Amino acid sequence: KAAYADTGEVIPISQCYRDRLYALVPETETQRGIKAIAVTETEFTDYDPASPEFFAFKRMSAMGVVEGNEKGEALPFDNITRAETVAIIMRLLGLKANDKFDVTYKDVTPDDWFYGVVAAATQWGIVEGTSDISFEPHRNVTREEFVVMADRAVGIARMGYPGDDAQMAVDRQFVSEWAQGAYGRLGNYAPSSVGEADG
Repeated sequence: KAAYADTGEVIPISQCYRDRLYALVPETETQRGIKAIAVTETEFTDYDPASPEFFAFKRMSAMGVVEGNEKGEALPFDNITRAETVAIIMRLLGLKANDKFDVTYKDVTPDDWFYGVVAAATQWGIVEGTSDISFEPHRNVTREEFVVMADRAVGIARMGYPGDDAQMAVDRQFVSEWAQGAYGRLGNYAPSSVGEADG
């Protein structure tokens, strides 16, 4: 993997290919040097070798995208919160908030572990609050919210889309109007039950 030479921070989207090191970095970080490093996977305390889900978790932990909870657990079958979703997306993109950017949500404070990633996601336009003063970081993310966040992240990263059309989904009528564009671009299908909160 690649890492920033000055801090050793892993660059998630990176690899060595034919003796060359490639890394996807934000435009704001293009002047920083990068170096090749050997990465190690997190040893999750609830690791189950018989569960294939842990393979993806261990790979993402080596990329610096997924961390265990305070007990070192991965909990691959648990629901994921809005704060956890934002953390994964922002770590994958490697985007940070401007030091002068302040979060205005009353339920996100500087003492929260997710403050920095919520600030960055808000500043970069990847996520919105459920109101002007509320983010609901501990509420489970809905599939619609996740798809909208992922769509915005792909746009910022200037990555391509699969090209599928979600309008072919049999349950497309359940997709909220604010999420339809994202579903159409990413080619994801609507869930059988969707949330109402804006992403």
